Amino acid sequence: MQNYLQVNDTGEVSAATLWEALKAVVRGELISIEAHRATADRVEMDRLVREMYRIDEEHAESPGEDLLGERQRLQAELGALSTSRAMEQLRKAREVVYEHGEKASRLLAQQLRTREAAGEISRVIDGEGSRVEFPAGLNK
Repeated sequence: MQNYLQVNDTGEVSAATLWEALKAVVRGELISIEAHRATADRVEMDRLVREMYRIDEEHAESPGEDLLGERQRLQAELGALSTSRAMEQLRKAREVVYEHGEKASRLLAQQLRTREAAGEISRVIDGEGSRVEFPAGLNK
């Protein structure tokens, strides 16, 4: 951040604009770090699963206690990664609930609009027996 402020604070831009740009840069960096971490976790999980399959095949050909021990170790690592991933997803879900709390979501708002539209009276029959369309014939 220090470097960003030194490079971009030339006096030509307002402090508010500089601050908003800095927030965007920091947000981008955080997204990049999270994406890299998620990719690394996914690659590690794939590696562990491949290793477990390899050990299963070796164990089918020639059973041994050392292969079972290795398989259990890999399974424990995979379990730990899966647990941390589940905890992260749970944290994100709680964050969304906290952030949006009692507000109606887009789905609920869409359902409400649909219900209102279904109950709307779009035409009536006037005293002369002819149909009047809303809103076009409302002022006639």
